[in-house]
Amino acid sequence: MVPRSFLLFVVSLLCLPGCRNGRTSMAQLPELVAAAVTGGGRVLLDPLATRVLLGTILLQNSLASDFGSAGIVFRLLLAAGCEADENEVVLTPGQQRQIAIYTTLVTASAFSIAVIANYQRGGTEREFPVAWTNEGASSRAQSLFQLLYASPITALWFASAVLAPIGVLTRNSNPQVPQRLPALAQEVRLFGALSLFLTLLQLEAAFGGPLDVPTFPLGQGAEGFTVAATPSAPLAAGSHCAFWLTTQETIPVADPVQRFQYALVVDSDTNPANNYQPAAAFPDDFFGGTDRWYELNYAPSTGWALRCRVVGPGNTITTVASAARAVLSGDTFLLLVPRTEFVVANPPFRATTFAHLGDFGQNPPYTWSGDPTPTVAEALRSWQ
Repeated sequence: MVPRSFLLFVVSLLCLPGCRNGRTSMAQLPELVAAAVTGGGRVLLDPLATRVLLGTILLQNSLASDFGSAGIVFRLLLAAGCEADENEVVLTPGQQRQIAIYTTLVTASAFSIAVIANYQRGGTEREFPVAWTNEGASSRAQSLFQLLYASPITALWFASAVLAPIGVLTRNSNPQVPQRLPALAQEVRLFGALSLFLTLLQLEAAFGGPLDVPTFPLGQGAEGFTVAATPSAPLAAGSHCAFWLTTQETIPVADPVQRFQYALVVDSDTNPANNYQPAAAFPDDFFGGTDRWYELNYAPSTGWALRCRVVGPGNTITTVASAARAVLSGDTFLLLVPRTEFVVANPPFRATTFAHLGDFGQNPPYTWSGDPTPTVAEALRSWQ
């Protein structure tokens, strides 16, 4: 399967010692030997497949064309379980070749290969590492779904997973506040939503009932930190929407100074006329264009609280009762909401994260971190 998103990065640019400025005539073998290898990055692999495309690498002989036929031999050293369209190519100056890399190790969390570049005239070799990270295998989300549903859910979880851009500047809701890269615990790298039908027995086994020792007791448990919405509605059997996001680093469950917010916000009826309209001073408000908000908030003095707020006429905002449950576990925030709380079956949504010191980052030195995914400028994430 071709990965849904793939970010290329330049691994290395080879320049051997003894480089001189200017062109070198063909009467003298060049002391500059240049070879570029581009590849690797982030992949999302289907664990039910038998052979999948990791991605591609781009090999390039970056010697100037007036070096004639000074070829560079590229050899790929592949670990067991990985294979390539070609394992060896010879490129003359200016030539490049794209090579597809496949694997059968679909549940591995990381893949590494090496590319050896050999300058034909001089026999000098250098090694370039190329690596991929399987985002799906390294997320806590799939394990949480297995625990919640108490039966295999791999295929459903994989279908819901979406890779998110990383290393991109985030706009604060206030355009006067400088943009910044999200901190790792707020950088969303993977997110999604899926539909589950849960019986009352399954819900009580997960979150607590008269006769159960739940998998996710309120507060800190073996599998994560669980919070019920306040005010809370009772659990009931039926269809549920499970939203989730996974960050680059473990989400902290406590901090002496920082405040956190992990939220999933939706357009519950897909009617743009009643969605929240940000104030003129805050055009990039993370909740813009949505009408129902599930916010998991943390403050050092009060701890974690989950609330559900809805947008009404004239941008009025009201907190309402909800049967939602939130779980923080490792790098993942999971939110389970009864489908009856939405007008449409699969409401489009945005995953958001935010951290600050109490002023929402509005004052110098503008200490804040956040990542709305998709961004406020983009359409909400649709799902089936």
